[in-house]
Amino acid sequence: MKPKQILLFFILTSLFFSCKSDKQKIEEAKQVVETFVKDLELENFQTIKNTYPSFSKIKGRFWILYQFKITDSKIENDEVTIYGNYKQYDKTDESIMFVLKANGEGGKYIIDRTKGLSAYFGTNVYTFFKTIGCLRGLETDEEIALACKKREVVFNSLVTQAAIAQQESVIMENHSISNEDVN
Repeated sequence: MKPKQILLFFILTSLFFSCKSDKQKIEEAKQVVETFVKDLELENFQTIKNTYPSFSKIKGRFWILYQFKITDSKIENDEVTIYGNYKQYDKTDESIMFVLKANGEGGKYIIDRTKGLSAYFGTNVYTFFKTIGCLRGLETDEEIALACKKREVVFNSLVTQAAIAQQESVIMENHSISNEDVN
């Protein structure tokens, strides 16, 4: 074989073996998510930076994903999306979504964004402001947490004002006791 043919052979072989199938990409992404979930349960925040670099940008509280199970996955363009369920307070199944992208360093997958991890997701604050149109287009925990944290004081103030108005509109009268009964 000529040197050019040998070089061409090695280039084609390396290209063939370096391309991952969709199934391999999904399996690799699932492994990253499982590692993240275990690190979250154990509060290994230093290790979490490796699997979810922007995790620290999620403002406020977040859920620990107890009894996490992957339910579905898909691959679209260069992103792998993993869907799952976890238990909140040992009674309700909550949904979560992870979107992973290949990192430039060796093509290893990292979590790019999530939805359902922030403790604000699905709360009364989130539901109220989403209903009145203040949270349109927010698709990530980072965006949801930031928007809800900014509006939480306003929401609590509205709830307090409503409670005070309700209390002031109720008049309680006792018709069962008279002055004669007291003496």
